[in-house]
Amino acid sequence: MRILSIQSSVAYGHAGNSAATFPLQRLGHEVWPVLTVHFSNHTGYGSWRGQVFDPRAVAEVVRGIDERGVLGTADVVLTGYQGSPGVAEVVLDTVARVRELNPQAIYCCDPVMGDVGRGMYVQPGLPALIRDRVVPAADVVTPNAFELAYLAGSGGDPESAVPADVGTPDALLAAVDRVRAMGPATVLVTSIEDGQMVVPEPGGSSGDGETGAHFGLTDDAAVEEAGEAGGTDAADAGSAGDGGGPGRTISMIAVDDSGAYRVRTPRLPLQVNGAGDVTAALFVVHLREHDIAEALARTASSVHAVLAETLRRIRAGESGPEIALVGAQHAIAHPAREFEVTRLQ
Repeated sequence: MRILSIQSSVAYGHAGNSAATFPLQRLGHEVWPVLTVHFSNHTGYGSWRGQVFDPRAVAEVVRGIDERGVLGTADVVLTGYQGSPGVAEVVLDTVARVRELNPQAIYCCDPVMGDVGRGMYVQPGLPALIRDRVVPAADVVTPNAFELAYLAGSGGDPESAVPADVGTPDALLAAVDRVRAMGPATVLVTSIEDGQMVVPEPGGSSGDGETGAHFGLTDDAAVEEAGEAGGTDAADAGSAGDGGGPGRTISMIAVDDSGAYRVRTPRLPLQVNGAGDVTAALFVVHLREHDIAEALARTASSVHAVLAETLRRIRAGESGPEIALVGAQHAIAHPAREFEVTRLQ
């Protein structure tokens, strides 16, 4: 399989293409990473160096691939953090060009915009563009619960939009149906806190970028619980066992024409960057080779193993808070599939 992956990149650690590329290669796939930024490290450290690329530079790289005569052989276009409206326009043009050359290619969009406790952290105008134009162009979208509430809500910029209710499983599935009606055949929702589903409040972000109040999912107790536990990335794949309490379990739900499916794995006391990028990458390639339930099972197993190994290394003093992609590569190539996938509808 050939994957054109348009995402950010870091030299140290794993985020964006620096998180997605190796797992895909470990599964035996060819990856063409197109970089939207190149930083020394991910922004979770609070400081970084590097460059945000002009959208024209991103478009030039894609054009060069096209000039090699191979763009039409791409099976998947994968995008994560898009960074600016200009890059989103390049993504839309690229998806249209790939589909022109290869109608069988699919586009997987991880609509990276924000999360509980952080709010919207992308440029003003980008959330509305992703909702109104990018998501409808996608075949697969992989929002976290926060992003789903926005995508399925009233639309517009976060300052004026009213989020959809994702506070119960039924409400969440209804929100997924609204997103699927926009165009994507498949939706994977990550970071679903089983112990405490949170009901969004009307309103929106009180500001732009990382200073904005969080959109929709505004339960302070849930945010504090996550903080006390160390937090989790958008992909801490699942909630395990018999339900547990708030912060103990977390789920992913995947929906397509065949039905809705949930996987639960233990919620780990860990806050990392890049696991969501790994999740989207693994899910879309497994989906090309298996049915949605199997793709969900394999993805959850691999991501949980990566996070568990990361936690082990941190506690042993062997590494900092960077996901252990290389150390857990066997679980990427050979997922144990130890977590049950249940059908919801």
